[in-house]
Amino acid sequence: GTTLDDVARKLRQHPEVAEAWSVTGEADAIARVRTQDNADLERLIIELQSDGLVQRTRSQVVLSRLAHHGIEPAH
Repeated sequence: GTTLDDVARKLRQHPEVAEAWSVTGEADAIARVRTQDNADLERLIIELQSDGLVQRTRSQVVLSRLAHHGIEPAH
């Protein structure tokens, strides 16, 4: 019964969510988040799941960038 609009509203409530997309496949949405450390990531996941709107999460931690194509921000 959860809509993507509901999920989008929930994700927008958390400043750690940098971007989010609706996707096809096993997941309904993917979010890129920035947290201070693993404990902060765990806190965010618990908060996202606290009201049952987000039922399941799967996390992957980025270790390093291997390649990037695009415009780099000005320094």
